[in-house]
Amino acid sequence: MIGRRWAGFLVIIALGSKSREVLAQEPAGGDSLSICSIREFLTRHAPDSSDAAFKAAASAIAEVVHGEPEAINKVLNGCLGGPSRLLSGLNLEFKTFKVGGSDSGSSFGLGYKYARDLTQNRVRASGANQTGMALSVNARGDIAFERRANPNDFLEGRVSAHLFGSWGGFARVADTTVFNLLNALEDSLASIDDPRQLAGSPLAARFGSEIGRHLSTQYYLDFSLDGGLEANQDFTTKQIALGALLGVDVKPWGKGYLNLFDWPFAAIRWLSGYDAELEPRGSAFPTLIVGVDRMNPTVDSVRQAVASLKDYWRFRAEAAFRTEVSAFASFEADLRYYRELDAPAAVKSAGLQRFTYFTAALTTTPGPFFSFTTGHLPFDAESDQVYSLGFRYQF
Repeated sequence: MIGRRWAGFLVIIALGSKSREVLAQEPAGGDSLSICSIREFLTRHAPDSSDAAFKAAASAIAEVVHGEPEAINKVLNGCLGGPSRLLSGLNLEFKTFKVGGSDSGSSFGLGYKYARDLTQNRVRASGANQTGMALSVNARGDIAFERRANPNDFLEGRVSAHLFGSWGGFARVADTTVFNLLNALEDSLASIDDPRQLAGSPLAARFGSEIGRHLSTQYYLDFSLDGGLEANQDFTTKQIALGALLGVDVKPWGKGYLNLFDWPFAAIRWLSGYDAELEPRGSAFPTLIVGVDRMNPTVDSVRQAVASLKDYWRFRAEAAFRTEVSAFASFEADLRYYRELDAPAAVKSAGLQRFTYFTAALTTTPGPFFSFTTGHLPFDAESDQVYSLGFRYQF
């Protein structure tokens, strides 16, 4: 859920709201690159915006330029027009997993993530700065074909009302050499018809890198009120959550060296030749959300055995990180923390007061992935280390 909405209102910087003839002209000193949509950028090469190949190419370029394939869907939906499908925003993971230190064999299961905006309205837009409101639905969890073998037996679904704002992320280019270079790269990219080849093209990586160097730092805040249900796989344990969240995202586009988390992956990209220079990416700076929930445990035999099923307050936080490793591989990490506030002594003694969960995954564009998780989520009986191998499909 983290890192999706901010890029939805991150300005798409490309070379396009003007005509190609105007783009070929030298920019006046201090003039900004035009802020435009991916649609305007690609219309010159695929006039029929309803064509599936056009949409695939738009997605490929957006993914390369911003490194945020999940988040960019919001911008593309608005640029391409037309209603999105019901399953748009759904990610499925078909996987086999093994619990470390366990004598049991591997088990099979399905992981899912669903994130979709039901409605979205911009309250104010001034250049690159934007504020707005949105109503969204989010759900995620893991389902094991054999329920007792599920090491992450925690499902959650929420409906959220958001008030968000985005500031910065605009580009200023007064250098004719850079401007001409971007035009030349655009010409080269226009000759690539295969979306997958486009995504893996060193020219596309160079194009994205050059754009990023001239973007100002992006600041994004998202305040939301939400409500939903948390449960285990067979719903024998469940609780209702009502809460408030604050999401914070800062992207120092032109100052990637500040992103300490991306230095190891920057070295891999450089050594493999994917990146021409050893440079971390500001677009991969981690995102963070913090919030407080009012929990109503409607059915929970474990908690009821040590305390009552009275409502309680819970603090939660989550940090997420994603970066490219190569043209067809990315690294993702997610850390979640839950802590009951002013928990009774019996809850503390039973180990039900706080939960920490960390997952890291190496994913590929074709779909195969490998992940590692450690810790435990609410409703988990104990902390586990789980290794998973599977295939990811994104609608």
